[in-house]
Amino acid sequence: MTTQLKRQLKRLSWDWFWQEGWLLLGSGSLVLNLLPSALCLLAGVVYHWGAWRGWLRDPLALWIGGLLGGMGVVTSLGVFPWASWAGSFNYWPFWLVFGGLSWGLRDQGRRRWLLLCLTVGGGVLAILGILDGIRLWLILGLGREYRPLAVFTSHNILGVWLVLLLLVSYGWRRDPRVWIFWILAGLMVLLTGSRNSWGILMVGLLVLWLVQRYWLGLAGLGLAVGAAVGAALDWPGFRWLVPPLVWQRLREVWDPTGLFFSSTQNRWDAWRFAWGLIQERPWTGWGWQSFAQLHNQQLPPPAELLGHAHNLYLHIAAEGGIPLLLGMVILWGWIWGRSWQAWYQAPAGSDRDLLLGVNIALGCFFLSGMLDAVYLDGRMHLLVWLLMATGHGAWLEQRQSL
Repeated sequence: MTTQLKRQLKRLSWDWFWQEGWLLLGSGSLVLNLLPSALCLLAGVVYHWGAWRGWLRDPLALWIGGLLGGMGVVTSLGVFPWASWAGSFNYWPFWLVFGGLSWGLRDQGRRRWLLLCLTVGGGVLAILGILDGIRLWLILGLGREYRPLAVFTSHNILGVWLVLLLLVSYGWRRDPRVWIFWILAGLMVLLTGSRNSWGILMVGLLVLWLVQRYWLGLAGLGLAVGAAVGAALDWPGFRWLVPPLVWQRLREVWDPTGLFFSSTQNRWDAWRFAWGLIQERPWTGWGWQSFAQLHNQQLPPPAELLGHAHNLYLHIAAEGGIPLLLGMVILWGWIWGRSWQAWYQAPAGSDRDLLLGVNIALGCFFLSGMLDAVYLDGRMHLLVWLLMATGHGAWLEQRQSL
């Protein structure tokens, strides 16, 4: 191989990385580890700084700047300063790179590649989860002390992750290969035993099929939910139709004799404790990563140690104060509104269906925050911001074409 040819190949490889590779490698490695994914995405954002810095004049960018100032105040006033400083990294780095990510996703082809990489990664995750929970006696109700985690530390994170990608993959429903992913991911969501994941999946499918006017799917969804609720309430004959894993998990929401009713009790306790913290320091909160320390240091000690408030919005308000919570909610809603606008204005034959799946997935994620705080997992956090950047990138592309 000649020296000139080697130089050309090297230049092509670097050109590919800076044009496409940083995004594809970052999204493809996300399910395995946050660090390589974050480094690839950060490298691409920094390299293209000159191309997207004009976005800084957008009012949305100014709002993010205000949030950064509020973040600094909350961090400096935290009751555990070092922990608060470390915990702030769960938030502000994602705000900073959002502009670069969305600017880089103004191309329809690039958005499709990103979502495809995320979906393929979700398929790998589902396989890992099935291997992790190969004891299929779970679905027969012979024991539930073990639920698959795959590469995460929580069943809920695994379930919510797969639900988001199930909804995103709706855009490829005409490709028969997507059915493989749906079967694997759907089975994995069931085996996690995550009621939060089950609930947001039902809501997501309801909205999706209402928008698409898919009446047969809505009828089937209604029958499935009705059967599950009937089995949980012990209506005659329904428990023959529904796997014990499902109706037992649902019944444990209100049945104190249930094996895992403690998870319901823990949520009530966490919500009450978080509300007490909010009432004491409503403006600046107690600082990042303070909830776990304050909760677990109670006297007498709590029945179970908790790492978060099992409610994203109460958790942020307790640690960061009500003003910063409202600022974050406005930021999410602002981006989500632009993403819905991009879907509405997208012409037929474009990535319209993918944008619909992205928007519904984001709505389901925000809904999941009512019962948990999976947002605190770095990989989940980055996944959500990639989805928001996808919708915002489509909005920016449409504005550019006007």
